Amino acid sequence: MKIEYLPLGVIEANCIFLTAENGELILVDPGDEPERLAGAIESNSLTLIKILLTHGHFDHIGAAETLQKKYKVPVFIHPSDYLLADAASEYSFSFGGYPTKKIKEKKPLADGEIIDFDDSAIKVIHTPGHTSGSVSFYIEKLSTVLTGDTLFAGGVGRTDLVGAMPDALIPSIREKLYTLPDDTAVIPGHGELTSIGDEKRYNRFVRVD
Repeated sequence: MKIEYLPLGVIEANCIFLTAENGELILVDPGDEPERLAGAIESNSLTLIKILLTHGHFDHIGAAETLQKKYKVPVFIHPSDYLLADAASEYSFSFGGYPTKKIKEKKPLADGEIIDFDDSAIKVIHTPGHTSGSVSFYIEKLSTVLTGDTLFAGGVGRTDLVGAMPDALIPSIREKLYTLPDDTAVIPGHGELTSIGDEKRYNRFVRVD
C-alpha cells in the first residue's frame, strides 16, 4: 500500500490517499475540491472503493457526498458523529461558509474494527475529544497512524467546537495514541507530519516526561 496526502480547501485539511498495488483506492477525509480529487482518481486510473472519515466536521467531509454519488462507494464514519456530519454545512457558516453536501448514506465505524486492504490491516481507534466520534486509523505494517484533528505536530485538536468532548481528548491521546510505537509516523488532519515519539517528547499540550 502507498500513502500520500493532499491539503484541500481554504482550511487545508489533509486528504489521505491509500492506494493498493492493483489500483484500488481508499480516501480518508476528502474535505473539499471533489473535482480535483476525481481528476486525480481518473488520471491515475485508480478505482475508489470506499471513503473513511476521521470525524464529522465540514472541512473533512465536504467532498464525500459528491464522490459517493459519482463512484457509488460507501462512506464510513463513527456513529457518534452522524448528527454532526448531517449539520456540517450549517456549522460551517461560523467559518465563513463551506460547500458541504449532506452524506445521505453512512456506514458505521467501530473501535477496534479491522479494515483489510491490499496487504495491510487498517485498525480503527476511537479517539474522542475533538468530537465525540473522532477516530484514528492505525496501519501497523506501514508504522503510520492517521489522527484526524485529535493530534497534530506540536498541538492537539480544539475542544471548543460543536460536538467536542473536552475531558476525553487528553486521555485519548495518552491512552490510545501514545501507546503506539515511538517510530509510528503521524499524518494529522492539518499541517505537517510528525511521529508518536516526537509528540511524546515535545508536544506542549500532552508531553510524556
